[in-house]
Amino acid sequence: MLWRHYGHVTQPYEHPFEQNGPLLICLDELPYVDELPALLSDLNESGLPFVLLGTARLHEWYNSPLRPEVERRVTVQEFRLERLDEHEAHALLERLEANNALGALQEKTPSERLDYLLGRLQADGQLLPALMTSRAGRSFEAILETVFTNLEKRYREERVAFLLRGYAGIALVHRFGFWISRRLLAEFLPCPEAELTPRLLSPLRGELTEITEEEAGRLSTRHPWIAERALGLLAAACPKNATCIKTCLPPWVGCSAPTQAPKSAN
Repeated sequence: MLWRHYGHVTQPYEHPFEQNGPLLICLDELPYVDELPALLSDLNESGLPFVLLGTARLHEWYNSPLRPEVERRVTVQEFRLERLDEHEAHALLERLEANNALGALQEKTPSERLDYLLGRLQADGQLLPALMTSRAGRSFEAILETVFTNLEKRYREERVAFLLRGYAGIALVHRFGFWISRRLLAEFLPCPEAELTPRLLSPLRGELTEITEEEAGRLSTRHPWIAERALGLLAAACPKNATCIKTCLPPWVGCSAPTQAPKSAN
């Protein structure tokens, strides 16, 4: 049943959840879990009580062929993760403190911790930067710099230049909340449009510099807040061990923001 898709067990199934509550399953990137409909069908057939917690980017989930299949099998509740408000930031800090996980925030006063999570120059209410910077004890720019340096260690200089040039081209637009088309990005790099996924999108998947694709080939970064800081780092302060970052930037970098940007760059 459950293990038909995710492995095997050495002992027979004996309803171990009757006294322990429902089975809790956590899955990331739901639109890419192809086994999800079959898994839910098997769980329904088994009679096991279960709760599935999954994450997905809104546009990817709404355009996923798995979504109608899932909604036919289970009752779905959706919760959007937006910018942290003051109440949510307080709750997050209480949870971090209770689990001895304040990290670099340990030495700050309660008001300083709150300012750190909500302040524009620190996490700006974004959950990912808030957690990463508080635990690592480093600025978000320093964490991004490590990402760029690791890319250089993983790939040759020419490949790194291509990856960062492609990311910077998208980040320059997405920092204002707009997307760029595959066609325009392919022309800029230059790169055949059919090669964008294997050469650019796939190598950056899972990184802070990940590129997401919506319907009709609309490309963006993980978040405008991250794009803005990554672009600033690339334009002004290349990592010590990365010699190719500045040379890979598109010619638009450094231009002032337009007074009225279009909703797309295509």
